[in-house]
Amino acid sequence: MLPGLEVYLSKNYGGYAQLVTAPQYPHSCLSFDSPARYVTTFSRAPESSLLFVVLRGRSRAEDVNWRVYVNEVKVSRVFKPQHVVRAQSEYYYAYVADITPIVRNSTSVDLIIKCHAPEARIEVAGLTLLVPDDFKNDVGVYLGISSIEGERSIEIGGNGFTVVSMIGRSRGGTVSLGNIAKEVSGSFELSEVVTGGAIQLRGLLDVYAVVVNKYSGTAPDVLVQEVSEVGNKVRLLLANPGSYKVRNVDVKLLRGSSVLGRATLEYLTPGGSAEVILEKPSSPATGIKVTFEFSGQVFTRSLPLNSAG
Repeated sequence: MLPGLEVYLSKNYGGYAQLVTAPQYPHSCLSFDSPARYVTTFSRAPESSLLFVVLRGRSRAEDVNWRVYVNEVKVSRVFKPQHVVRAQSEYYYAYVADITPIVRNSTSVDLIIKCHAPEARIEVAGLTLLVPDDFKNDVGVYLGISSIEGERSIEIGGNGFTVVSMIGRSRGGTVSLGNIAKEVSGSFELSEVVTGGAIQLRGLLDVYAVVVNKYSGTAPDVLVQEVSEVGNKVRLLLANPGSYKVRNVDVKLLRGSSVLGRATLEYLTPGGSAEVILEKPSSPATGIKVTFEFSGQVFTRSLPLNSAG
């Protein structure tokens, strides 16, 4: 893995590791009276969880006062980051805490961070979750601060496919996950399915968290195989060509950004198909948008209506 990131979890597990970030960051550490707060819910209760918070600025660690609460339980009252990096006259601090006793078997988290420091801000805060499911894979959780100037490569290798999630900050650069390359700037969060290949990072990048789930078999997907009109109905045939179940499938008929019709499926089985029937809209639809969940991440497929199949 990347230098500066520590292995916090690495094992074969009946489920998956999930990366969840809190929005509305950076957040300045101006006063205890202006805390950062993030409330989220999960569709599946985690077996274990880690909290990570990254602070950045000119303030020294001993000048940072803070309090961290999860579900009204005080997690930290003294700022003691496990990872410290100094770059370009600023300090980067990463704090990690095991909050499993607080969130185990829970489906919600209320995170509050109160901080006061002359010249510091919360760069990012988030959670890693270990969620049980009906399949096994090799999971890895890596947290800390990895500062990259130039190019780094992480070989994934092996058979099957890998779901990679990453959080960081870019001062100009590119992250390539398998065959998918993305320009990143400012704070970024990526999650992709990678088949073989490697993770390539180029430019000026700071990476704070990487979560890896390695699977055997074929990556799941949701394909729109057929679209037909029957009377005043629109029939869609969906298929999952992969080796794993997908959950919370959401299908929308669109005209531009307007939703003309919508249907949901609780799941789609491996190698299975399902028929979705929608009311025929009064205006012609021009596209279809499908979202689904797998390995704790939401994936989106968009296509023109006449591209189904």
